[in-house]
Amino acid sequence: MNVEEIKSNLPDFSPKLHIAIAPTKNIDRIEFFIEKAVEMGISEITLLQTEKTERKNVNIDKLRKQAISASKQSLRFHFPIINDNIKLTDFLKNIDSSHAFVAHCHENLERMNLNHISSPEHVTFLIGPEGDFSEKEILHLAQNNIKAVSLGSQRLRTETAGIFVAAWNYVKISETLNP
Repeated sequence: MNVEEIKSNLPDFSPKLHIAIAPTKNIDRIEFFIEKAVEMGISEITLLQTEKTERKNVNIDKLRKQAISASKQSLRFHFPIINDNIKLTDFLKNIDSSHAFVAHCHENLERMNLNHISSPEHVTFLIGPEGDFSEKEILHLAQNNIKAVSLGSQRLRTETAGIFVAAWNYVKISETLNP
């Protein structure tokens, strides 16, 4: 095989998507999420430790290798960042809340429609564990100006919610590339 052309300084996907997600009890589900989200252009993934997170230990190096493999498979030039496990409260100290959203299933708490989100240059989504965020955590997120969104009328598994958000962002990317 001959090299025909070398390209450098290729742009990354925009808007950049950061999903902070609680690892699932069955690690295969989070691995599936990472593979699919990377293929759709996610920029960053953080694994959240919440009140209801059942899996406390995750092999981050294995997940990073999986992300690199999925990047190569999908012909990405920019590999996503896979962050270590972090407690929800610590995570909140390091994000821009003006572009951060939480997807939760608490119907008694206000949530906006996902399609009402404008397209900032960088957006962060928090996806809770199996059993969702606790109501206390949702209220804490609201106090930190994290806006709540609904992902539709059906309850989604943790990894499905993450894939749904990645697909939503992928559509936004596609619309900017092919208006």
